[in-house]
Amino acid sequence: MRKPGLTMKRVSLPFRWKRSLPPHLGLAWLISCFGCATALAQAPQPTDTIRLAPVILLDTVSGDNSAFPVDRRRLGKVITRNMSEELLDAERLMSEDHFQEAVDLLLPLWDKQTQVTADDPIGSTLRRAYRGLKDYQGVQRVLQRQLAATNAEPFLLSELANLYFDSGQADSAQATLDRLIKFDPKDPQRHHLAADVYLRAGRTNEGMEVYRKARVALGDSVAFSEELARILEARREYAGAVSEYFRWLDAKPESRRTVQKQITSLIKIPEAAPQITAALRGIVIARPSHEYAHRLYGDLLMESGLTDSAFAEYRRADHLSDQPGGHRWFGIQRCLETGHYQVARDEAVAFLKDYPSYPEATQVHFALAKAELSLGHVAVAVGMLKALAAQMSNPNERAHVEFQIGDVYRTHTSDMDSAAAYFQKVVDAAGHPADKPTALIRLGEIALFHGNLPGADSAYQRASQEATALPQKEEAAYHQAELSFLSGSYDTCATRLKNLVRQFPRGFYVNDALEMSIILKENKDPMNWSLKRYSAGLLAIKRRMPDTALACFGQLAADSANSLADDAQLAIGRLYSDEAEYPQAVSAYRSLIARFPGSFLVPRVWAKLGDLYSGPLADPAQAKTAYQIILRDFKDSPLVEEARAHLQALPVP
Repeated sequence: MRKPGLTMKRVSLPFRWKRSLPPHLGLAWLISCFGCATALAQAPQPTDTIRLAPVILLDTVSGDNSAFPVDRRRLGKVITRNMSEELLDAERLMSEDHFQEAVDLLLPLWDKQTQVTADDPIGSTLRRAYRGLKDYQGVQRVLQRQLAATNAEPFLLSELANLYFDSGQADSAQATLDRLIKFDPKDPQRHHLAADVYLRAGRTNEGMEVYRKARVALGDSVAFSEELARILEARREYAGAVSEYFRWLDAKPESRRTVQKQITSLIKIPEAAPQITAALRGIVIARPSHEYAHRLYGDLLMESGLTDSAFAEYRRADHLSDQPGGHRWFGIQRCLETGHYQVARDEAVAFLKDYPSYPEATQVHFALAKAELSLGHVAVAVGMLKALAAQMSNPNERAHVEFQIGDVYRTHTSDMDSAAAYFQKVVDAAGHPADKPTALIRLGEIALFHGNLPGADSAYQRASQEATALPQKEEAAYHQAELSFLSGSYDTCATRLKNLVRQFPRGFYVNDALEMSIILKENKDPMNWSLKRYSAGLLAIKRRMPDTALACFGQLAADSANSLADDAQLAIGRLYSDEAEYPQAVSAYRSLIARFPGSFLVPRVWAKLGDLYSGPLADPAQAKTAYQIILRDFKDSPLVEEARAHLQALPVP
């Protein structure tokens, strides 16, 4: 059991079960950061420069102290030693929070200025010093002097208006914003800056009014639709937001993907459904020739479970599209994602009849096969894929379909010989099939299934040699390390894992590699009794021998003092879950929580319980409790965001 003082969070078991932490987090991330920091520390540093916080560049050659244009948001500007010592000293003082000393240093310089500009370096630095003191009147004095010299520089006016709002001078702020806009009513940037000041001050109505008046001033009825849509969305005025998004889409057709993404995200908000339904229905009625009105209305109907009505809208959208088929294809994929397998199957069959030459027809065939598999029609799916492979003239494309056939045999049947035969076809195919390295890895897994560890090692080594894509290289490297673990070559395993983490610090298998490394480090001893039992359990899983695996893990879990007891108990729960024995899985998980309350596996177990209750056990109240415990008791867990998302999707108040 992991000790409470250990800082490394456990992530996943070293065999391929669903991970809970993104692969770029954890020790690998720290290693990569350390490497970058070391490289920077060792890099030669210039001897004639000083790196400080944001400063203003001065012309030190001509002696002219006018400022170059400066973006104050940028950091780390390089300053030569010949530049203004007073400004450098002021920057140093402010970096140490000595703002009053900085003001005392800069104020005489500011008073001597004869030519003030909007980007005056002394004025800009002095304003920051006053802000550090929270002396807003001082900031105002500097801004007003700069504005007197530059008349109506928009960014200075917006900063002054912000300052007035911050200090409670709303009338002065509004007058300043009126001045900002009236100086050039045809300048869209001025309207945007003014609205932004109002929104920052929490005055949403005034901000929206600025945008609406701007439309009149600019003679553009769709100007600022994106901004207004996002404001309305934040105010939960979803119908208005949808209308503005469509205005934006009409004005800028290239914004289609963004608009579609925004409205789709709104569709998934339960409270938004009535408003969005009314808005989209009205748009469809008013504009029957608008392709994306039908598409988005179809998306809404799909999310509501009205699949037949959704596909009616997708067909209308495809009829209006320059590239018909894309909307129905989306609907088929969405049906697979949401478990409407019969609808996906029927629509895929109809789609292939209507669009036999569709560019992604092969993917539609795969979707149809997935639907058949999900409906339990394994033989139908295999037969369909075999017929598809027979039609392929391109050897690489045919190999891809044959790989899918092998995977169906491997994952949905016990016919490993047929699976191996199709993977071997991919390996032996003419041309350069992209699936060849992965097919070799699958052949290694099938060798493991038969207990042929040398055969597995040979396949993995060849996959490593054949792989050119990094994900395939990483997968082959991981399986080689895992095989060392399963065969009891623990030193070799540790070396391979270390190399994998170094070579693929952000890879998909890094978390599993780190997990296995921790298990090795914490449990290696002269006898390796625990490691041998644990690796035997893992090998039994690979060989699809659940009873043997349960016996191995049960021996470890029975001894609460064993450091692998909690890992073994988690494995027992997962085995029961994989075998669809859900009550036994719940019992195993709850036993882990009760027996090992300090284990780093506990939040993951609560997540597993939540998944069972929200899924096959259909008990949303229990699922809610499980996810809430993660949010309440494990605030630092990487599972928090996932738990929050599951909570929002649960059909319980």
